[in-house]
Amino acid sequence: MTKKRPIGLLPLPTRALAIENSRLYGQVQAKLREANLLHSVTTALSFTLDLDLMLPYVARSLCEILNGTSVEIYGLSEQGDQPLRSATVALIAGYATPGSTEAEKKRRLAQGQTCTLADLPAMAEALAQRRPAQVQEDDPKADPHVQASLKARDARAMLLLPMVAGDRVLGFAQVWESKSHRRFTTGEIATGQTLVHQAAITIDNARLVEALRQRTIELQARNEELDAFAHTVAHDLKTPLTSLIGFGNLLEQRLTEMSEEELRDNLQMMIQSGHKMNTIIGELFLLTSVRKMEKVEMAPLDMAYIVAETRARLGDVLKRHQVEIIMPEDWPVALGRGPWVEEVWVNYISNAVKYGGRPDEQVPPRIELGFDELVKKVRFWVRDNGPGLTPEEQAQMFTPFTRLNQARAKGHGLGLSIVQRIVEKMDGQVGVESAPGQGSVFFFTLPIAPI
Repeated sequence: MTKKRPIGLLPLPTRALAIENSRLYGQVQAKLREANLLHSVTTALSFTLDLDLMLPYVARSLCEILNGTSVEIYGLSEQGDQPLRSATVALIAGYATPGSTEAEKKRRLAQGQTCTLADLPAMAEALAQRRPAQVQEDDPKADPHVQASLKARDARAMLLLPMVAGDRVLGFAQVWESKSHRRFTTGEIATGQTLVHQAAITIDNARLVEALRQRTIELQARNEELDAFAHTVAHDLKTPLTSLIGFGNLLEQRLTEMSEEELRDNLQMMIQSGHKMNTIIGELFLLTSVRKMEKVEMAPLDMAYIVAETRARLGDVLKRHQVEIIMPEDWPVALGRGPWVEEVWVNYISNAVKYGGRPDEQVPPRIELGFDELVKKVRFWVRDNGPGLTPEEQAQMFTPFTRLNQARAKGHGLGLSIVQRIVEKMDGQVGVESAPGQGSVFFFTLPIAPI
């Protein structure tokens, strides 16, 4: 059996060949390990859209493949038509080896912490070109901002890898090296770029799937709302329409038998039914306009004038029910859309008339209007002297197209749903405060006008 001779005892040419073979073998082994790791990562990326699971794995793999001491992966906000420099940057994953410096670990942003690319001009420039970039601490041509970042992290080199999907920059990965001033090789950069490209595709797909999921939820909610909407409209139109048809049939059958007073009463009932149907149809048009308007032009409101217009519109109703209204002399100036705010007041005051008072005790409705100035908001409210609402009834008040089932008031059920849409479009909120036997306070908020 032939014994292997130590390399140092081999002839010089043979010794040089053995050393070269050993070096080449080491490179091949490193490449195989790199290829296997890259294959494992890309395979894993093709089977998952869970970014919380995938991104830390990518960060660690980048660190291992490129022999860095730490890696950070950042995501960019959607830019739309805005320039890349205005994009918001957020840390979405990171990994640090045991060999990373304490300064390097401390300098890592907290998960979700943000900044803008305007604060990172060198990064923005590299990302705009969609090409990897590297810098060493001892490079005299390096950007001062990047060199300062290296120094603060106690790092010697950094490699930036853009994460691009299609023509969009989704983020970037930073590979840090704190042990030496080495330059990352062309092969290392290509491998790192392949990995982050696969990650970018996965991020893009995950975002598309999430957008599709959200869209599906929205469509499902809209379909459910449309079903409830159709049911409510059909129900609410049926009541006055049935009355209209009934009184019409009665007139047809007994026209010659009725006195002038009976004829007048029946015609008045038919007119009221027609007004109810007209109100419902008007609200449908209002709801359509609210849903279509993407951006609301807000302006300072003359609330005294709007409330006066509301009282004029409801004049006949207020007189017929002998309503007492109490209101402040002066109103604060809020921002909103005048015609919409008037509809809110009309709805709230109409409900206060319907549900206010105690008819069995011949107590007419008593309605109080008021406001509270909050931080950057004004809270306007309508208080009635009605029977009040249980917590269960309050919870149903602003549910889309539902109606409080009380025998006293056979009003339509669209109003509060429309009020909620209107107020939310104007950056406000709606609500109700009540208790059985203590009346109810319906309110809405609007932004306060700047002084």
